[in-house]
Amino acid sequence: MMICLSKIALLQNTLNGINKMSRSFDGVDDIIACGNGASLADVFDGGGTFAAWIFPITLGEGNSGIIGCKVNSGALTAAWSVFMNQTNKISMRYDFSSGDAVWGTANNSIKLKVWNHVAAVYDNGNIANDPTMYINGVVMAITQTSNASGSRVSDSSNPFRIGSRAGASDLVFNGSIAEVHLYSRTLSPIEINQIMHFPGSITDSAGLWHLDGTAAPEPDSSGNGNGGTVTGAINGLIGPPISGLYFPRKRRMTSFVPAIVTAVPAAVVGRRITRNLIGVGL
Repeated sequence: MMICLSKIALLQNTLNGINKMSRSFDGVDDIIACGNGASLADVFDGGGTFAAWIFPITLGEGNSGIIGCKVNSGALTAAWSVFMNQTNKISMRYDFSSGDAVWGTANNSIKLKVWNHVAAVYDNGNIANDPTMYINGVVMAITQTSNASGSRVSDSSNPFRIGSRAGASDLVFNGSIAEVHLYSRTLSPIEINQIMHFPGSITDSAGLWHLDGTAAPEPDSSGNGNGGTVTGAINGLIGPPISGLYFPRKRRMTSFVPAIVTAVPAAVVGRRITRNLIGVGL
């Protein structure tokens, strides 16, 4: 078997989280604005999923640093948002016409200054529905702190933004974010664990931003053309502890030694990740 040492080094750096595969937000005025492309519209209609790796240094501006949101730039109200919240937890907000719903995980469920994988799976079809929220692949108990009323608010005209609602002085995240996924369907617990370990390996995403800082605008690797305009958000010093990366078939690397790949958790072994993973020689 041919061994490509440069590619092995790249893989090992990625697995060790030192390949700068993140974007760093300063808690002041950094933002990545990804537009309002058709694939990003109303992803929670009938069920949708948001997921990302985060490395929070503090809770962010106003103790409510935004991870991802669809926001109305004029009124600065989010049709939905996933954000840090007081007492070290993750919250999700969804706007309805006569009252907004807000849910949060337990206090101290998020650790500062380490990588956490967060995900929210939600169907807005009934105001009685609650999201399923994950931290590091585990379903969290949640508490609803604000009750919804009325009908769901469409976000089709609102841009999707990472790290802030609208930029300066608007709930800017403080820390690093990587591997942001959006799906217009509900992912199962197994699928949440799969994209946590192998970002991009479930390929029907509405939007996918690795946030590796290798191009500007920040590419949308879903193929849906939702590139992100970067303001601030410099390259992070470290990346999340992923197990590998997925690339389209035409870009797959085949010269790696499989033995150097971190073991795939049994829960995520499946047909979607048996090919085209960096580190798997096929």
